[in-house]
This record gives sequence, structure tokens and C-alpha cells, in this order.
Amino acid sequence: MFEDLLKENKNKFRQIWQIHIHHSWKPNYDDFNGHNHIDLYYQIKNWHVKHNGWSDIGYHFLVFPDGHILKGRSLLRTPASIRGHNRGAVAVCMIGNFDIDDITKEQYRNTIILTAEVKKMYDVPLDKIYFHRDWNSHKTCPGLLLLKEPFIEDLQKYLKKEM
Repeated sequence: MFEDLLKENKNKFRQIWQIHIHHSWKPNYDDFNGHNHIDLYYQIKNWHVKHNGWSDIGYHFLVFPDGHILKGRSLLRTPASIRGHNRGAVAVCMIGNFDIDDITKEQYRNTIILTAEVKKMYDVPLDKIYFHRDWNSHKTCPGLLLLKEPFIEDLQKYLKKEM
């Protein structure tokens, strides 16, 4: 399943050596009704294009509260993810505001699995998996309720097939 999202670009790709993890902040869980994945995708894309002036949605993948994943920007293109650090990155965004929303098991698990598959496919070192706030101290992204150390530990467990 996840391999299909990634494999189309494996041999035609730009060099990838890092992964960026985000939350959407807005829309958040209150905006998700279980059937509006595409609407929320376009809310983010329209904000990125019309407000920020970007050519496309900034993220390569969006992970929804129910665990559903939508592909965003082509992996062949650099993301608009973390200013000054986008080269070589894959950007993953979880729908929600994890300053206030408790992440669902489905969303967390599929974010771990997606991150692991990107890591394996592009041989990304663990120390090159960044939370947005690692680069922008004025941002909490991907939210204060989501801690990096347990995320990396769960990623390692998945990679060892313990999760």
C-alpha cells in the first residue's frame, strides 16, 4: 500500500535525504467529518497557492485522523515545508492541531508506517527526520502533544517489526 505511493518516483527522483513531519493546525479535528478528505486537502492547497503564492500544496503526503493518506505534491518536486531546509526533503502533514487534538491511533500508526517506508526507500538516517519545530523555534509544529523522542522510538520499533 505505502510502497505504491512512493515507487512511482524511485528511479526518476531528486535526491532525498530528510523527512519533515508537520501538523496542519487548521484544518484540525473539528473540521474532519470522516468523509471530507478531498475538501480538506483543497483547503490546504488553496491556502498554499492563493495565500502563500506557492505553485502547489507544500506537502507530499497528508495523513487524516482516520489513517487515510492522500498524496500531495509530486515527490519529483521539492516541498514547501521548512524555509531554507526543503532541498532533499519529503514533507508529511498530519491533519490536526496537536497542540489541542489527541492524535488517533490510526493516524499515528499510518504516519509511523509512511515515515518508515520513506526512510527505507530513500535510506534516510534517523537523525534526518525532523519535526517542523526543530528548525523554527517559534512554531510548535507538529504540536506540543506529539513528542519527537517517542515518535522516533515507535518508528524504530516498526522498522524492527515490533509495532
